[in-house]
Amino acid sequence: NLMGMFTPGDLFESPLSGALWETAVHQEIAGTLAVTGDWQLAFWRDRTKEADFLFHRAGKFLLADAKWSEAPRDPGKLAKVLEEMPPGTRGALVCRTANAFTLGQRVEALPLGDLSAWLHQPGQALL
Repeated sequence: NLMGMFTPGDLFESPLSGALWETAVHQEIAGTLAVTGDWQLAFWRDRTKEADFLFHRAGKFLLADAKWSEAPRDPGKLAKVLEEMPPGTRGALVCRTANAFTLGQRVEALPLGDLSAWLHQPGQALL
């Protein structure tokens, strides 16, 4: 019983599903960073731009948003934040998709299970 939800249908129909998904994504990130300790975690939010998760390490950044969707069609506000970031900054929409796919310039849709590998792709390691 999670917040009065007893079946998968309850979750899919709940107005809380997006918030619960964002919490699950945060827990996955927290678990990964507890082991690796290689990124600092923050968020970015102003009047027009938002990124749920901003990763920082030695002047390099990664951005991620959590979206309950199985098939997002655009990167949304995440793309606007990427415009403010240094070249080479990548973004991910962590969603319920089965496989990663390109969503826009510098943004990909990413299954939750691929998040740790995405954070630790070659080229992100410190020299």
